[in-house]
Amino acid sequence: MKARVTKDDVLIPKALLEGIDAVEIRREGTTIFVVPLVDPILDLGSQPLHDEVSDASQEHDKYLTPKTKHSLEQLLEGITKENTHADIGTGEPVGKEVW
Repeated sequence: MKARVTKDDVLIPKALLEGIDAVEIRREGTTIFVVPLVDPILDLGSQPLHDEVSDASQEHDKYLTPKTKHSLEQLLEGITKENTHADIGTGEPVGKEVW
């Protein structure tokens, strides 16, 4: 398709932009690109990953938690003066909170 460049712009037929709300126009060398802008959020889920788990969201803890389980006693043994932070001052009460 050919289009005439006027003093201020070039007209692109609306039929070519059907369903498009915004475009990016850029020039690379002697080529001008008119690229539709798509909200990336609208594209989420269009290319799902496939895994051996039928629905990973049902067993997400299995993938997020460490394989080794520790008891509370084992975790508390790891606390030392060297790896404990100091108290953090938050100032005087501002509203109706109780300290």
